[in-house]
Order: sequence, then C-alpha cells, then structure tokens
Amino acid sequence: MQWYNFPNLLPGVAPGSITNFGGNTASVNGSAPYTSSWLVNGSNAMYTADNNNPDIIGDLPMDSIAEVKADTNKYGAEYGNGSSVFNIITKTGTNQWHGSLFEFDQNTAMNARIFFAPTTSPYVWNEFGGTVGGPIKRNEAFFFFSYQDQRQVVDSPTYVTVPTASAEAGDFSNPIYPTVYDPASLANGVRTPLPGNKIPPSDISPLAAAVQQYWPQPNLPGVYNNYYEDVKAPHDNAWYSGSVQYNVSTTNRLSVSVMVTQSPELLPTIPPIGNTTDDYREQQHIISDSWTIGPTIVNEARIGMVRVHEPVLPVDASTNFPSQLGELNPLSNLFPSMTISGTLSVSISPGTSCTMAMGALSPSDVLTIIRGKHFLKMGGEYDRMYNNFSAWGDTSTGNFSFSGIFSRNPADPTSTGLGYADFLYGLPQTWSVTESPVLGQRARDGHVFFEDDYKEWRSDPLSQVRTAAPTVSLLRKPSRLTASTT
Repeated sequence: MQWYNFPNLLPGVAPGSITNFGGNTASVNGSAPYTSSWLVNGSNAMYTADNNNPDIIGDLPMDSIAEVKADTNKYGAEYGNGSSVFNIITKTGTNQWHGSLFEFDQNTAMNARIFFAPTTSPYVWNEFGGTVGGPIKRNEAFFFFSYQDQRQVVDSPTYVTVPTASAEAGDFSNPIYPTVYDPASLANGVRTPLPGNKIPPSDISPLAAAVQQYWPQPNLPGVYNNYYEDVKAPHDNAWYSGSVQYNVSTTNRLSVSVMVTQSPELLPTIPPIGNTTDDYREQQHIISDSWTIGPTIVNEARIGMVRVHEPVLPVDASTNFPSQLGELNPLSNLFPSMTISGTLSVSISPGTSCTMAMGALSPSDVLTIIRGKHFLKMGGEYDRMYNNFSAWGDTSTGNFSFSGIFSRNPADPTSTGLGYADFLYGLPQTWSVTESPVLGQRARDGHVFFEDDYKEWRSDPLSQVRTAAPTVSLLRKPSRLTASTT
C-alpha cells in the first residue's frame, strides 16, 4: 500500500473517481478536487501548470517518510490557500546508525497463458532499494539517504494487419479486394479497371516503395491480423531521497534535502519505426534554517525548488528519414505518417514528440513569537513559477491519408476503390503538416501574512481544553505560505 492512500481514510475525505498520486482528486470536507495544497518538508510540491502533485510525492518510498501531516480544517495562515494541506516530512539522520534493504520480484513462473496468445507472455517486475542514516559528526551533523528502483517489462500480445508481399507488389487479384481502377484513365467521369487487378510496377511511387520496407513481413496467414508480436514495454522508475542536517549551534539548525525521481519509458508500436521514448524526471531541493532566537521566539527561513522535465522524442529522431525515402521539402527528420483505409487498412507513423518543463522557486520566512496567551506568526513567501510546453505531437514531416478515392470508378456508385492502391500510386486524399511552437508561461506571486492565535485554558488542571483555533507545533511542523493561483 502506498502512503497516498491513507489520506482517503480521514474523516470528511471523499476519494472521488480517481485516487492517484497523493489523492489530488480527493474532495476534503465537500471542497472541489484539485484544491488541496501538497508540501514536502514544508515546501511547495505542486505542478505549477495544473495544480496536480507530481510523482515525486506519490511514489516517495515509504521507508523515507517520517510523518504525513494532514490539516483539513482551520490550518494556520502560513499555509496560504487550499481547501486542505498535506505535508510530507522525510526522515533525518540521528546519532545512531540505521539502515534497511528490500527486494520484491514478480515474473512469469506462475503466470497463465493469455487465451489468444500462443505462449505465456514474459513479465518482469523487480523492485528493490534501501535506506541508510547516521551521524557525520556526533551531535552536530547527520545524514539520511534512501533509494528505490522499480524495473518493469510488460509484454503485450498484439495482432496487427501488415501488407502482404503481393499487396506491396501491387497485386490485388485476391477476391477479397475490390476492383481497382487506373487513376490516370479518367475520361468523361469513367475510369478503366486495371488488368488482372494489378498495378504495373512502373506506376508504383518510389516514395511508397521506400516506405513499405519499414512494415514487418507477415508471420501469420491471411490478409487481416497477419502479424503477431509480444510487444515489450520496459519501464524503469528510480527514486532518490537524501538529507543533511547541521547544528550550527545549540539554537540554530541548517537542513538540506534533495529528492529526485527518474522514469524513462519506452512506448512501443508496430512497426517499431513509431517507438517513442519518454524520459520523465522530477526533482525537489530544499534549504531551510531554523533559529531559536529566544525561549519564545523562533524563525524559520526556507528556499525550495521543484522542477519537472519530460522530453518526449521518437526513438529515431536523429535519423534523416526524408532523405532516405526521397521525400521533398520536409519540415523535420521524422518519418512521414501514412494512414491507409479500406479493405487493407494499415498505418505507419513516427514516434511522438513533445516538450514539457515546469517548476517553481519559493523562498519564504516565518517568525513565531509567543507572548502569554498569544501565538503570533508573521512572514511571507515569494514564488517564481514557469511552464514551458508544446502540443502532444508538436512536429511532423507530413500526414498523408489514403482512402481509395483515386482508384474507384466515379461512374459506379458501388465502387469503393482501395486505399492501399492509392498509396502505391502516391495519391493521398488529404495531406497536412504539424509544427507547434514551444509556449512559455511565467508567473510571480508575493505574499505576506500576520496571525494571532489566542489560547484560553481552563483552570482545572485535569481538563485543560484549548478553546481557540489550533496552531502548529513549533518543533515539528515546517511553515509555508502557499502561492495563490493567478
């Protein structure tokens, strides 16, 4: 069980239809989803673009978590906005050495064969990691480090349709195909059928002939679903979490924490010319200084940074396919996208490209003063946020669709033509090209606050009940003023 399932057990929390990382879709006390504020060690841990919380929270190894603090009602002003506040406190080192190791392995040894698959599909899930923490210098400096890696390979039994050798040669004499007409024979609204339903080799487009080489050859009989492959999708998730604490003096502690998650993934396709790599990386760095100025005065200064970078690229992005295929005036080095409909419905396309990078820098300071029954808090935060993104599939060499409109007989309403024949002739029905720029967003927010919590205690020492609004512990809970959305 991941830690982010626990908030769903709190009173007043409705998980909603999706309870993914951190429960950011959960409704707290009737509030709308995506309105909670998520922190790590008191510092912002939210996507700046859509108010989601990243994988660095949801998949944080449980062995690295010391405490999950949930404030679902009447939390302090230092937390700013949000219907609720969830603060994840990571472990720190002590004067004692501590460590742990673990490994989980799942494979195909006990798996059953999928009904439509000829063999048992390979499956690999190996999750391992550990922690170590202890003193750097006794009573002065400490460290803690955790590591977790999840290596997974999922095989998907897949049947697809690929062109047969006869179809690639322009031979459509198989009765399964409709009558193919010569596009160049159009006269008075009538086209002439091809002799033997075969395209002369001299009429096949050189570009179509070159593209055909990237389809795999059928390994099953027939025209439909004639290719089978156990498509492998490797996925590696690694999480690193570390912290160092240094007691500058008996009243001043300096802390540094670093969290990084990397999730490279291959998105496979058939044919493999469309394979895509998704190199996902998140990181959060926090520096904080806690200074006990006096018996009733504490100051906590913090600067936090969160960053997400996800470059999505075709596996063969560096290959100059247009020059190899003979495509003229390309906008990029990608393989062209071909969508062919009709009796022989096939497609081939390159991998997807996309850019996403977002982050925030959040320095803050909170001063706490206790004066009798008054708990005074004051401070502020300044947030600098950015978001760079492009559309999914932001560039292409060309998108071509072939429907059979050029190989049908306009004079015969029952004639459908054949999309693959149009493809071999090099006659697309539609053509388009995509070139989406990378867009950038920038936002700056500054906030200040002042809070006075007044505490009144009953005289009965056996039933001391606080009647005023609750406040945070000075010793355990970091402070933060959450940035508002602009």
